[in-house]
Amino acid sequence: MPSRSFWPTQRLVRRLLIAGLLVALVQPAFAELQEPKKGLWISVVGEKDVLRNLEAMEEAIHFARKGGFTVLFVQVYRGDRAWFDSEIADASPYQKNRSRTGVDTFGRLIDRAHEAGIEVHAWINALTLSQNKDAPLLEKYGDAILTKDQHGRSAFKGKAADSLDRYYGREDQLFMEPGDPRVREHLVRIVGELAAKYPALDGIHFDYIRYPADPPYIPGSRFNPVGLSYGYGEENVERFRKATGLDPYQLDWKVHDSQLWDAWKRDQVTDLLRQAAQEARRQNPAMQISCAVLPAPDRAYHTACQDWARWIDEGITDFVVLMNYSVDARWVELASRSAMGLTRDPKKVSIGLGAFLLAKKPELLKEEIQRSLDLHPRSVVLFDYASLSELPLKDLFEVSQ
Repeated sequence: MPSRSFWPTQRLVRRLLIAGLLVALVQPAFAELQEPKKGLWISVVGEKDVLRNLEAMEEAIHFARKGGFTVLFVQVYRGDRAWFDSEIADASPYQKNRSRTGVDTFGRLIDRAHEAGIEVHAWINALTLSQNKDAPLLEKYGDAILTKDQHGRSAFKGKAADSLDRYYGREDQLFMEPGDPRVREHLVRIVGELAAKYPALDGIHFDYIRYPADPPYIPGSRFNPVGLSYGYGEENVERFRKATGLDPYQLDWKVHDSQLWDAWKRDQVTDLLRQAAQEARRQNPAMQISCAVLPAPDRAYHTACQDWARWIDEGITDFVVLMNYSVDARWVELASRSAMGLTRDPKKVSIGLGAFLLAKKPELLKEEIQRSLDLHPRSVVLFDYASLSELPLKDLFEVSQ
């Protein structure tokens, strides 16, 4: 046993305790002040398809390094078409790119990004087929897999406008029904395939994980007589009837019953995301799950049926990215502040900004970036690479040479 001269005095013990308490109090403050990451959405639509050849891929990596971007959300699934090595979706975009380059350009991009210290998240458009009427899933099941509004119309307008379109917008895309088990099975398989074939992938990023939410929107299906709401896909309606004995077409102005229907729809979106996240993590426990979400809480919760604060709090997602696209910098700040207060862990909220709206207004984009960085979110993500590639990055971020 050491002699008493080696034991700390009471005064020293008190000092050590006080120092430990101060460290415990100060550490969270330092954690909150950590510099947000910089992220970038990269679409494969248009001339800036970074997966079309190796030169375009290398150009995107160089751009990301120059701009200080450390997280890339690279689009690889859109309209049931795959820009990755898929055996489930229509992989003709992937096969076309591979025939040109001789390699899997998405896999190569992951490797090259990691060499530069950059994360890569596979961005998938989950519940929309875009305007692809030839999507394999649609050919297999027909339009029964599409979600409908209470008037039996899909969100795809095309050229067939009707009298309601004078008053209510539609997103003009083929949105699938999250409450249809066939849709759910398909998307879970796509996610599992991605996670299995690309074990070095850092994350899977869900876009369009929601119902259509084009304005003007209503605060729940109780107000169906004066607005539009979705969820009336055949399988979803039938499953709700069996579970509750209620007919969702007969809920106008009925508070309690319409709340049950709205909660049911939110649960369909949440359950789909949960199953897909579980499958991704089964393939790769380190896989990060994220979602692009609507920032306005009423529109997200009541119309899009995105209870994304719940997704964070329950650990379904590792983080979300607010689609806070606006030309009003003050509104961007207010909406971001509000959204970050909805979850128990605001550090799991990233702020997405619409650079595509501000390509000719770099000073305004710079202001929105600065206001967002001042809130210390997880990251600030810009949409998108194509919109930014012609802008002088030194006017937006501190450029690393």
